[in-house]
Amino acid sequence: PLWVDVASEEVDESKTTFIIPFREPSLYPSLVTDVTKLGTELYLFLKWIKKIAAYDEVSGRRWLLENVGEADGDIAVLKKDGREEHFKFFRRTLNVSQAPSRVNADRLTQEYRANVKQREISIAFALDQNGNLDLRLAHAMYGGVYSFLPLGEARSGAKFPIQGDFLVQPGRDAINYEAEWNHWLVEEVAKLCKEAVAYFQKHPTWKYQYLSAFEFTKSPGLESYGKLFGPKLIEPIEAFLHSTRPVPTADGGWGKIDEVIKIQEREASLKELIDQGLTTD
Repeated sequence: PLWVDVASEEVDESKTTFIIPFREPSLYPSLVTDVTKLGTELYLFLKWIKKIAAYDEVSGRRWLLENVGEADGDIAVLKKDGREEHFKFFRRTLNVSQAPSRVNADRLTQEYRANVKQREISIAFALDQNGNLDLRLAHAMYGGVYSFLPLGEARSGAKFPIQGDFLVQPGRDAINYEAEWNHWLVEEVAKLCKEAVAYFQKHPTWKYQYLSAFEFTKSPGLESYGKLFGPKLIEPIEAFLHSTRPVPTADGGWGKIDEVIKIQEREASLKELIDQGLTTD
């Protein structure tokens, strides 16, 4: 920033103000379009920014994003123009000294994270107005990968947004898929997902909904999938779910994914299947 003694417009002297002029005024309409698209998803992993207000002086339109804070149980409350959205968070603080030796020995770690002692990773799950898990992809900006702000070109393949202090490519749109630091963060995210599964299984409502959150989009041929999120996130979680008993069953127990069926017909249909010995509760 360059200090100016006389501002080009009126400012509040009690606040720090940045005035950013356009080199090309013709860009203004496209900027306004982008601003109107900003949703609460921008806020997901920004702890200290509480309000973003936008005012288009040309049309007179206004937008307001607010970070209300967190309710009980790590549930964040975000608002856009007065409409609330809720997100359930899972977080873990990582001690860098306990990272695998390959991580701390990597040149990129030594160059960009040499003095880092701790880093937090987190994932978030949207909730609808009734408190149910809402698994629409619209609740994560772009590909759902955040390094505090969303990374435009990074694609995790997950339905839930992922936050970590990732090493990014020049331009800050994509992750460096080769960096051991990033591989370690995603491995720890996979462990955090297992903790989320255990939490969901104890919840009276979410235990019937959470499995759909762990259905992934696989993109063979993409670097993000082949080098990072496929082997470090998607495959470990799928292997975990198939090796445990993650499905609630009619008898109040839990079953393996490949040992259960889902009955969507009348209850009499289930009784008939059981009476014929084709399945059990």
